[in-house]
Amino acid sequence: MIFLLIGLGNIGKNYANTRHNAGFLCLDYLQSELKLEPFGEDSKFLAEVSTTKINEHLKLVLAKPTTFMNRSGQSVHLLQKFYKISSDNIVIIHDDLDIELGNWKYHVGKGPRGHNGIISVEQHMNDILFGRFRIGVENRTQAMKDNMSGRDYVLGTFTASEKTILTDTVFPQIKNKLETLFTNQNE
Repeated sequence: MIFLLIGLGNIGKNYANTRHNAGFLCLDYLQSELKLEPFGEDSKFLAEVSTTKINEHLKLVLAKPTTFMNRSGQSVHLLQKFYKISSDNIVIIHDDLDIELGNWKYHVGKGPRGHNGIISVEQHMNDILFGRFRIGVENRTQAMKDNMSGRDYVLGTFTASEKTILTDTVFPQIKNKLETLFTNQNE
């Protein structure tokens, strides 16, 4: 069985530590913690990819689309088609401004809630029955909300303390949930 994990984000140094790249950052964390192969550019998938065999029954493919966020669906479609993966073995990891920093939600089959990366994925897959980790990035005061658009905020960089919350709390919790998903899929 093949399990596909896709982190959403924008490519390039200007976006590397932005809130909108929470999906990429989470995959980097997982790649490091699980001691997986380094990410390598794979133009046939329009993505940076890391693959590994977890055990004799499970192959894990991590992918970071290189298409920019709003075109992520192109990459997801190419990966799904090549590996012949059903949507229930695909999990997308992305930022979510509707969730407070330090929190996350996992669900299957929910709509995009205005997230352009997810809209693109749904359009290219013709399906919404994939898993999603929505990583909370909202950490603005009311005054900040009044003076800064959500778009500008997610394109801003994480502070050091915000990034620590992700790497010390959120990402380890997501890793644990993924291990449960792998175990359940393997049975």
